[in-house]
Amino acid sequence: MLPKILKILALIAGVASILVSVTISNEDTAYVKPFFHIFLFLFYTLSAKRFNFFLFLFLGCLLVAEYFVAKDFVGYYYIIIPLFIISFITGIALLRPMLRFMKAEWSRVDIFTPLLSAIGLAYVIVSVYTLTIAPIDDTFLDIAGMAAFSLFVIACFYVTIFNVHPKNVYLFITGAGYMFVCMGYLIYELVFKATILLALVNICEVLAQFYFVLYLVHIKSIVKSKFQRYL
Repeated sequence: MLPKILKILALIAGVASILVSVTISNEDTAYVKPFFHIFLFLFYTLSAKRFNFFLFLFLGCLLVAEYFVAKDFVGYYYIIIPLFIISFITGIALLRPMLRFMKAEWSRVDIFTPLLSAIGLAYVIVSVYTLTIAPIDDTFLDIAGMAAFSLFVIACFYVTIFNVHPKNVYLFITGAGYMFVCMGYLIYELVFKATILLALVNICEVLAQFYFVLYLVHIKSIVKSKFQRYL
């Protein structure tokens, strides 16, 4: 019962942060969004009945990074990007049970789709980088950030493509959501500010993080599931 209450509270906090961003200011979400991460972590801890250090680090880095993002993205850039790098790398570590035990069925049909998707992803990332982050001119940090982000998104889509468990839709939402969040917010912050774009970014961010944690709650049962296509 308590995990369900915490899940609802997390959603309420997430929706509240979205509403605050479009009705008051994005800066004020810094005082609302942390409750979303806290409730999410408590929801996972009680549902899984264990303390997950990697998830604590994942959500903790997001909480701090998003606080500074709301305050001043450019001003705190050198704090924000390292925090996101740690978060994305930790996110990959959280998917290790699936990435470690899953063997993809590398048929010609299987390879074509992810290859095409990877090319499209690379094109979008490079295009948005050229348009937004490049003027900040910190190549090492930019590349590290893009690499961590790309690997996390690829890991999400990799599991989704090569595993047919129904709950993998949660991971697809996570990958697609983060794609829009990272690309969309950079455009919002560094190119043009549009309220509708900010609202969509915040909606995708809440959904991506919520469904990622929800996926982790079920990951053990997914690993053992008969729906896996292992060789």
